[in-house]
Amino acid sequence: MVRDDRLKSIPGISRLSLCADCQRLLDHGMAKLLLCPYDPKPMCKRCTTHCYAPGYRERIREVMKFSGLYLIKHGRLDLIVHYYI
Repeated sequence: MVRDDRLKSIPGISRLSLCADCQRLLDHGMAKLLLCPYDPKPMCKRCTTHCYAPGYRERIREVMKFSGLYLIKHGRLDLIVHYYI
């Protein structure tokens, strides 16, 4: 697990109730986000450095696909503009 004071500042992260696999995926993703050498961080799809391990990369893709479709279906059309720009 990632033990970092910067994670405590993320709203709602202490209230999450996740299974062990999802918690590991969240910890791995947060660690990679905090250690990203790029500022501002590019979208993973356009990044030249693949920081996720192959097993995590597939799982992150699944989460991103679900989340993107979910947000678009629930009225966050501004994300379409962000995605293509």
